[in-house]
Amino acid sequence: MIENAATYKIDTNLIYICGESAGAITALNATFVNHESERLPSTYGTFLFPGDLGCIDCSGNHYHHNFKVKGIIDLWGAMTDTSFIEPGDSTPIIMIHGTLDALVPYTEGYGFTVGFTFPYLYGSERNNQRANTVGLYHELYPFVGQPHLFYGTPTIAVTFPNQYWDTVFKLGNAFLYKTLQFKTATPYGNINTCTGSIETYMVNGNAGSTYCWDIQGGTILNNSANTVTVAWG
Repeated sequence: MIENAATYKIDTNLIYICGESAGAITALNATFVNHESERLPSTYGTFLFPGDLGCIDCSGNHYHHNFKVKGIIDLWGAMTDTSFIEPGDSTPIIMIHGTLDALVPYTEGYGFTVGFTFPYLYGSERNNQRANTVGLYHELYPFVGQPHLFYGTPTIAVTFPNQYWDTVFKLGNAFLYKTLQFKTATPYGNINTCTGSIETYMVNGNAGSTYCWDIQGGTILNNSANTVTVAWG
């Protein structure tokens, strides 16, 4: 995405990763596993798969870019070590997880409940504790009594949406709204007003921008792009 940012008009400061299950595990690790010392031993090769998967930044291509993920939507994901979330990390996370997930544990345990094949995982509840410890902004929404992939029916042929689909969608949407808000300049105009006074405020205009005005304690009489006129109460 970063290598081709100019072609596809990607703002590389606003890259989000959303995933469910293995996709959420990938999103968390792609963001927080950023030291060679954090590589899982199995990535250096195992008895069944002897090949070394390569270093964190040299697998798959030869691109070299520094990047920071803007935010993560983690749907029933987990990490192999909560310490990968370090003090100073600033990528916010929303974690949505069923408390009776038998495939990716809500607390901790072996993925897919098969210890000899899959690594030990720390789910949303443990990552929530770690984020609290290091002061990372995050949101945790445990769905009590729900299994894996609870917004659909986790059968051989997954069917969705069900009654939880809209709820999960709205939680993710609200998270994006909170973390994606753009910062604009402070409006200028008279701030020493009297009851009933009418004042006009503005910010420096930018071509192609849309301005949304929210007034507390007054009534908007009219607004035009980067200018608003207010009758104060």
